[in-house]
Amino acid sequence: MTSSGTSRRAFVAITFAAYAFLTLAVTLRHEPWCDEADSWLLMRDGGVSTMLSRTGYAGTPALWYLLIAPLARAGLPYEAQALLNLALAWAAVLVFLVWSPFPRLAQVLFVFSYFAAYEYAVLARPYALMLLLLFSIAAMWARRAEHPVAVAIAAALLANTTSHGLIIAFVLGAVLLADAIATKSLRRPAVILALGLIVAGGALAALQLRVPADGPRVVRYVDPQSLPYAIGSAFLPGFDPRPWFAVSLTALICIGIAVARRWQAMLFLSLSLALLLALFVFVWLGGLRHAGLILVLAIAALWMATADEPGAPRWPRAEAVAIVALCVTLGLSIATAARSSIDDWRFAYSGGEEMGRFIRERNLDRLEIAAHPPNETKSVLVFLPGKRFWFPATAAYGSYSTWDRTFDRAQLTPGQTAVEAARSQLAGRDWLLLTNFEVASKDFQLLFANGGRISGRPTERFFLYRPLR
Repeated sequence: MTSSGTSRRAFVAITFAAYAFLTLAVTLRHEPWCDEADSWLLMRDGGVSTMLSRTGYAGTPALWYLLIAPLARAGLPYEAQALLNLALAWAAVLVFLVWSPFPRLAQVLFVFSYFAAYEYAVLARPYALMLLLLFSIAAMWARRAEHPVAVAIAAALLANTTSHGLIIAFVLGAVLLADAIATKSLRRPAVILALGLIVAGGALAALQLRVPADGPRVVRYVDPQSLPYAIGSAFLPGFDPRPWFAVSLTALICIGIAVARRWQAMLFLSLSLALLLALFVFVWLGGLRHAGLILVLAIAALWMATADEPGAPRWPRAEAVAIVALCVTLGLSIATAARSSIDDWRFAYSGGEEMGRFIRERNLDRLEIAAHPPNETKSVLVFLPGKRFWFPATAAYGSYSTWDRTFDRAQLTPGQTAVEAARSQLAGRDWLLLTNFEVASKDFQLLFANGGRISGRPTERFFLYRPLR
């Protein structure tokens, strides 16, 4: 083994070990919020059949839920979902460290930047799975002609992670089709099979994402501010996107110029960005987690362009400028990752765990608990195995979100209206009231309220009351 090979292995091992240690420490201290709780509760209390009937309501294909299902149905605590997500993030980072062609400085900066070290690693959502699949495709890209089926399987799985994954997989399929036409390999059985797999995976995801007649209303609007926010936050999360937008846009343009000599990578980047930004502006952005997909796409495209066709003409100066721009933004992003991780370590991200443990340790879960609003209070149910809340706004028991019109109306029900409804619906029973707002009434005794700072979800500071009459 050469000294350079030994040095490379040592770099990967040390970097990955540091990343794994830091992300594991924060993950074990992290309290899940309502979106993290929802997938766990759906699989714990609903099961696979219920989930498969509700993907159109939730707007998320089944793959992430299917990974969770064995853990939730086995009766494991919520931490199993958090560790599963963390394992996927670790795998994505390992693929990046071992196979990406970037300089070591760029690799280290990305690994410890906000999205890789916090948003996608600590918060248990489908995005770590997306990161792993997209990086796996980038790692196989230079050999896609030799292994088209392997690339297609990863793309088909990517389509079934989120609606954004479906968009990216659609673009990958289009690029692979154009590539097969350009290289006159469209008639190869392996290529035909690969394209068929991507089409099948995309069709399956699209079928799951059909919104039922009573599904949530899709509010169509135009929000031009989503575009600068998404681009600015993709490269500099946690910074005010207005003054920093130009820096982020410059980094994106530099990456675009660097990949321009590889038409496949350029088509992938430009078409994916165009479709995602259209989604953000005309439908829904959804915050930092979705803005980060722009950064991931830019890195994947640069990876694909740099690794493609060794020995072919390149723009080394353009690639160097792109790497420098990327490193500058990633270096600043590390500050946001550190701040978020420290806050998550020191303070509660959500008040759900503290409230859930208070209820369980005092055996209060044996009582009826009326909860409002239904979406936010889910994070408490994660820590009450087998418990369902009574939601006065729907006049029904529940745990996971149904995301139908009834659920939407329940979320919009004023707090005082829900409180009065609970008093009427549960009259004569021994019950408690759980809210994320203070109830100003002499008819209720406050039993417990979250103390201290809620760092991540201020709307998940909870109050537990006992009715006096």
